[in-house]
Amino acid sequence: MQSENKKRMILFFYGLFLFCTVLSSSTISLVSPSLGGGLKYLALLFIIFGCFLSLTNIMNRMTIFFLLTLSSFAVVASAFSVNHSHYFIYILLLIVCLMNINYLSIFKACYVSLSIATFCLIFLSKTSIIPNLISYRITSEVTSNSKIREALGFMHPNIAAFNLMVLFAMGIFILSVKKDISFKGKLFYIGNALACVLISNFLTNSRTTILGMVLTLLFLIFSKFFSEKKLGILTVSITVLLILFTILTMTMDSGSSLFNTLNTIFNGRIYSNNRFYLQYGIKFFGNLDVTRDNPTVFNNQLILDNAFARLFIINGLLDTIFYFFIVSICLIKSVIERNKYVLIFIIITLISMFSESQFIVNYALSFSLILCMADLKDEF
Repeated sequence: MQSENKKRMILFFYGLFLFCTVLSSSTISLVSPSLGGGLKYLALLFIIFGCFLSLTNIMNRMTIFFLLTLSSFAVVASAFSVNHSHYFIYILLLIVCLMNINYLSIFKACYVSLSIATFCLIFLSKTSIIPNLISYRITSEVTSNSKIREALGFMHPNIAAFNLMVLFAMGIFILSVKKDISFKGKLFYIGNALACVLISNFLTNSRTTILGMVLTLLFLIFSKFFSEKKLGILTVSITVLLILFTILTMTMDSGSSLFNTLNTIFNGRIYSNNRFYLQYGIKFFGNLDVTRDNPTVFNNQLILDNAFARLFIINGLLDTIFYFFIVSICLIKSVIERNKYVLIFIIITLISMFSESQFIVNYALSFSLILCMADLKDEF
């Protein structure tokens, strides 16, 4: 068993890792590329320290075998992938760092670190210390009306909104689990949650984030009527349906009326799926990150917002299989240890993945992966 002091140190290093990772992916790197790069290396150093502390207590042979298996997959995925992405290497480091740590302690560490980093960036961007990138969403092609979307110190409005959605979910989960929070503490969490909603709606103008927040509340309210097993079955069903729907839209005839209707409903995402699939196809080791070579309104990129399509086309079949293998482990463990909060987070993640790719880009907040060896039992 890890001592309490060692667990606190691991969570401290995870918090520092998350803080540096968020800052390194902000517009700070545009102001000072060397500082942005330095923050990335500093984040890596912190997570390695956390892993070292965690590994000193491994005695179980099955744990060692499982970690070696994951390591083999991660190395192969990184070495042979066309993009040579280090995503799964970081996921592996986070899994090792956070194994046997209680999930709520991880949520609390994430909440504190992410709150400080996110609101610091918002303050710096609104005071013009760092760039506040702006994009526009056309709301009417007839009148050419559009809504301003602020990135708030991040590299894209969707990235800012993604962080706010995770903050909202973490705060709501902590409020739901912890029964001994003081009245002032409850006001703080509720106020922070309201701030996340207002900023997401009026500044980043992210519909996916607002939907994710609403679904988080709905699933929490109605989850008491369902067992963890039924939530697990629901998660699998949603995953299968979304994957099948993504494959259907990628291979659909782009000239059909159904295609055009779906593309309008999903704000052009169906067209992106279809275009990239027809041009690049699905390969075992993926394709080069072709999203950088095509034009958009925001930053000369045609972005694959659908994370499922991105997994298939950019990452490839190997990474896709590995991704859902780890998710399935976390899902099964959540059902066995009767943790509806992690199950709800996985469900929200999967639904959001249909229109947001941050869950397979931002490894620091990919809780449906990095919690697969954490302690998911309620200890509070």
